[in-house]
Amino acid sequence: MAGLNRLRQLVGLLPEVADRRATPVPFRNKAVNTVTSVLVFLAGSRLPLYGLSTTAAPDPLYWIHAAGASNYGTIMAQGVYPLLASELVIHPLFGLKVVRLKIPMEERMQFMNRSQKLLAILIAMVSAIGCVLNAGQLGSGNAILIALQLFAGGAIVIYLDEALKKGHGLVSSGIALFTATNICACFLWELAYGGVHGGDKVPKMVVAAGMCAFLALTVRLQGLRLPLAVRTHGVEPALQANCSVNLSYLSYMPIMFQGAIVSSMYFFSQLLYLKYGENNNEVIKLLGKWKRDYRYPRQPIPIGGVAHYATTPPTWADLARDPVHVTLYAVLLLMGCALISATWFGIRVYSRKYVARLLGRQIPVTPAQPGSIPRNRWKRHVAMIALLVGLCVGALTLMAGFIGVPGSGTGIMLVVTVVCSYFERRAGDQAADAFGL
Repeated sequence: MAGLNRLRQLVGLLPEVADRRATPVPFRNKAVNTVTSVLVFLAGSRLPLYGLSTTAAPDPLYWIHAAGASNYGTIMAQGVYPLLASELVIHPLFGLKVVRLKIPMEERMQFMNRSQKLLAILIAMVSAIGCVLNAGQLGSGNAILIALQLFAGGAIVIYLDEALKKGHGLVSSGIALFTATNICACFLWELAYGGVHGGDKVPKMVVAAGMCAFLALTVRLQGLRLPLAVRTHGVEPALQANCSVNLSYLSYMPIMFQGAIVSSMYFFSQLLYLKYGENNNEVIKLLGKWKRDYRYPRQPIPIGGVAHYATTPPTWADLARDPVHVTLYAVLLLMGCALISATWFGIRVYSRKYVARLLGRQIPVTPAQPGSIPRNRWKRHVAMIALLVGLCVGALTLMAGFIGVPGSGTGIMLVVTVVCSYFERRAGDQAADAFGL
């Protein structure tokens, strides 16, 4: 308990953005703040690191980086990965009540958010040092300068995200906004200059047609809700709450975290193999085997191990040439998305705000019907739904890779989810204003 009290004092020393969620902010001010945040992020994403030699070589992780709002060789090279990693650590600790504090709920949420920010800053610092160590031979001056630039870019993203979360923008998450913005920019670049990032020389019209078809399918699936009737027990007459599970809300986490986890595994596998791979360590080789390639002189590519099978999307040609690769990639992708979706629901189900967004705020109540489920079993049913939604997200990602959609469709799914969720929330706010709520 004493350690937690010291941590509360430490996180209280961090610079903080003023909270405007309780006070109304004019729409024009929110729009200006949102556009400014996007422009700052885009400027940093195009600003090369000073002290790092730049080449025209393609990035083998281009689309994986794009899904994390990361641009290799720029100040924003870390993207939103520090935020995602800190959220993946802090939310389970507080959601599963590993961290127990006897303080009011408002102070508890404030402590959780500050702890998440502190952890994100520490991750950005460690990641910046790791990137410098992984870059090869750099002078001490250049190494320090590059690490400072990377850390500064990560800190900028962290505080822009905090400003948006605290009511200064049109959206409530900088992670979603910056990722969607970066992916849209990458798609436009791909259509204008296709094939410059190591991809096949596919005609632009074929790429555009595949993207449009996948976009139409994703939009069609967006907003689907599954009815869930939950009845009370021990009360006469028995009643049932007619809930509807927002499937797109369950799909957000596997879209985001699957890419983040794979990218983190990719980074650490590469770092370990380059440092200790020559010692014939079987565990390191199982994680991934790497080699330099003339097409990607800036960094090695995986040629074996989990890193190869988990991060290299198969094509139609691989079905006949390397069926083992296709099978392992599909299994890892489907299992990963399903487990992430179900696990995240199990962690966040204790949050009233999360459940309200998932099941709806206005739930009609009617007399109980035979098909309804007991109240004490609804979490089990929704967990199974989350598992199936994760499988569907993995299947869509796999299908997008086969039809040639850039980035295996993850970016398109994320953009559609972010845009649709914004308009749903905006429509809900307008309806509340109309009724004077």
